[in-house]
Amino acid sequence: MKPVRQHRLASNEVLRAFARFTAVRQQLGEEFEGELDAAIARVRAQPLSFPIERGVARRCDLTRFPYSIIFIDLPAYIWVIAVAHHHRRPGYWLRRRRTA
Repeated sequence: MKPVRQHRLASNEVLRAFARFTAVRQQLGEEFEGELDAAIARVRAQPLSFPIERGVARRCDLTRFPYSIIFIDLPAYIWVIAVAHHHRRPGYWLRRRRTA
């Protein structure tokens, strides 16, 4: 399986979401983190099985939380460009593709 690298802004999105859920209830933040880890494992195992979001970017939706992992399957690694909340402006992450 390919390694996963995250855009720095995607990492910030994960930290903000984790903090938001932890503020509600400690265990909720841990559950978000667990589901995110499981989704990343699915992406690593079968990156081409996820639908194309825009261009070459693909989307893996989390089951319980309103977030999607937006990623590009590159030859050497999987580039996570966003961990996007479903109610955020669609496509806000498009310019991040150029930094891969």
